[in-house]
Amino acid sequence: MAACYAGGYGAAALRRGWLTTLAGVNIGAAFVVIGILALLLSPAGDPARISVHSQMARLDAGKITLRQLDLAYLYHHGARYGQEALSSVTARAGKADAPWLNAELSKLRRHDRRDQDQPMRQLADNLRVWPVGASLPPGLASTDWQRAADRPWLLPCMRYHGAECDAFVIDLDGDTRPEVILIARELDGNAVLRQSAAGSWEFAGRIGHDILCPATVQAMREGKMHAVAPPLADLEVDGQRVQMLARHKPAKCE
Repeated sequence: MAACYAGGYGAAALRRGWLTTLAGVNIGAAFVVIGILALLLSPAGDPARISVHSQMARLDAGKITLRQLDLAYLYHHGARYGQEALSSVTARAGKADAPWLNAELSKLRRHDRRDQDQPMRQLADNLRVWPVGASLPPGLASTDWQRAADRPWLLPCMRYHGAECDAFVIDLDGDTRPEVILIARELDGNAVLRQSAAGSWEFAGRIGHDILCPATVQAMREGKMHAVAPPLADLEVDGQRVQMLARHKPAKCE
């Protein structure tokens, strides 16, 4: 599509009366775009069919083994072609690969049910609270995060039953009311929750990805953490607060 427009515009620029030539280029390119989209929506050009058939052809040719097959793609994105391929490999899996294949497919089905069929019932069910002996602040567990304004920014453990997070209770702003730091068990995200002046719980933001190191999280579980003031204060300009982004040396996960 890009080459069609670029070639047509380039050819038009070399001709006299190029401005009128552009009209023909636009019309011709529009038909090319329609043709490409029609092809992609047909079985012949369906990306899912092409990808699934490509993977299965490599498997049949011995270029990859069953354990190198992208099962997650076949299950989630392969459409009916992926489901047919999974049925095929399940039927012909040998004794050595069958237990592994069944376990992997069970994981995919559990993940799918967690994300689509099981909305979170109680936040506390998904959280392991730290430090040892601490409990969630009042009102947090009963907050309906499904209706939160910041829902796209929330972690899976705040939205779906069965997704787990570590929850660290700590006062970050010195107002004697604790905040809660959530870190996904897979170490792929974090969230800071705080209580508003009205008493309701809300999403406050995130901490830098430096916190997502296994050693760092383990140290937090052991209570080796405390809140510190920022090295540079924020600015207030004509009643508006401007955040200071201080330079720091990122931590490296070992």
